[in-house]
This record gives sequence, structure tokens and C-alpha cells, in this order.
Amino acid sequence: MEIEEKIFEKAKPLWNQLIPYGFQKVGDGYRYEAPLHQGDFQVHIEIHPNGKVTGKVTDTNFGDEYVLFRVEGTQGEYAHSVLEEYTALLLDIRNHCFIREEFLSIQANRLALWIQQTFQESVDYPWSDPEVEKTGVFREKTTKKWYAIIMELDGKRFGRNDVVNVMNVKLDPEEILTLVNRPGYHVCYHMNKKQWISIFLDDTLSDEEIEKRLQESRALILAKHSPRKKSIHKGNQ
Repeated sequence: MEIEEKIFEKAKPLWNQLIPYGFQKVGDGYRYEAPLHQGDFQVHIEIHPNGKVTGKVTDTNFGDEYVLFRVEGTQGEYAHSVLEEYTALLLDIRNHCFIREEFLSIQANRLALWIQQTFQESVDYPWSDPEVEKTGVFREKTTKKWYAIIMELDGKRFGRNDVVNVMNVKLDPEEILTLVNRPGYHVCYHMNKKQWISIFLDDTLSDEEIEKRLQESRALILAKHSPRKKSIHKGNQ
């Protein structure tokens, strides 16, 4: 597998982010070019209409493609430094211009994209245990506290016969009481059932309704853990 395939595996372009990053529209695709390794080389990145990413590195002086850094097991310091710089550039492009399709359900991936575009906060995987590695969390960027958790679970836990993505969000306890028996909601799985609720990400609920719950959850986390609130509380002691 090529470097580009590994880095952009399961990643989907955010087309509206490409030109602001520095890409140019070329035909039906996009192209990015930049100097590499103090100008010794030129990078050429192509994003094709199907979202596939290809790239090459050319020698600035001769225009020939430089491929030594792609040879597996290459020990040369020069080739290794080119590989490091090229990889860092690809990762930067992925982080700024792509969203990974991390989850089983289409709705889960849509909501992950909405979160990234709305709050500039991406999914994080805090566990390495294979049984929970498909559990992703979203953190409010200033407090680093979770406000949403998406899990891939056996639907038998909920009386279903499928595998389902479930999102946990934090809501006001009184609101949870009004929602918990409605279609699309469930008593919170694996967290405080008075303060958190589970939502099935199977299009039972609209994206707009779940986005509202996400905003509420994030606001509650921010209000509880914001540095400003802590400093006011400390000053009143």
C-alpha cells in the first residue's frame, strides 16, 4: 500500500476546504504543489473526483521523480528525511481538508463531519483495548472534556438484531426524563443514566434533532468545566 493510501484510508475530502488550503481546481480534480526539503524537491498532490489521493516528489533541478524514499527498508538518512517531510505534509492536508469515515452508520459519519465543521473538534480514541477501539469521543477543545461518545454495539443489548452506532450525550436530567421513552432514545448505556442519554444513529431521529442535543451537551460541559467559572468560584470562597 502506498503512503498516500495509508494516510487517506477511509478519509473523505472536504471539497470546500481545498482551495483555502492552497489547492487549485484542475479539470474535475484538485492539485497542490509546494517545495520540499529546502527546495530540493517539488511535491505534486492530486485529489481525483472520486476522492482518491495520489502524489509524487520530483527533483527540482532535473524534473525527474524521486522514489527512493518509497523503497521499504531504505536506511539512507537523506531519503528518510524526505519521507518524514512528505508524510508530515500529507497528514497536514488530511487534518485540514478531510474527514475520516470512522463509523459503521452513515448518520454517525454525517454527524462527525458536522461536529468537525461546526466546532473544529475531531473524534478521539482514548482506548487501545480491541473491544472498545470502535468507541470514539468528542472533546470540547478548551476544557478537553467529553460531550459526546459514539459506540459500535451489539444491538442485542437494546433488544435489536443488528450492530448499531449509539451516541451518548449529556442533557439536563429533567429533559432526559421526557426523552428516554421516545423512539430513537434509550436509557444511557454504560454511563450515568440521570445525566446522560443514548441516541441510536440509525436515522430514526433527524440530524437536526441530534445536532441540537449535541449543542446542549457541549454547552453543559463547557459551563461546568470552563476555566472562567472555576476562577469565579475560587474567588468567592
